[in-house]
Amino acid sequence: MKLKHNIGEQAIQDVLNNHPHIGEILQEFDIGCVGCGVGICQLQDVVSIHALGSELEEQIETRINGYLDAAAHQENKYTTVEYKEKHYA
Repeated sequence: MKLKHNIGEQAIQDVLNNHPHIGEILQEFDIGCVGCGVGICQLQDVVSIHALGSELEEQIETRINGYLDAAAHQENKYTTVEYKEKHYA
């Protein structure tokens, strides 16, 4: 699984704290790690341990990477607006 920003190598608990929408994506594929009290598994392992098959894993990868792209774009958009307001007001 090739997830952007090395997010696949992060603990699921940290991923979900920073990106709750990824938890929603996982739940759509019946991966119920959102409520796990331990949360130390890496995101990429959480997906692979459910043995969903390569096709579903690719769908999850595509959805998560799409979300990360959109989140980064949104963050950059606000940063640019804030920069303009601060420097060109």
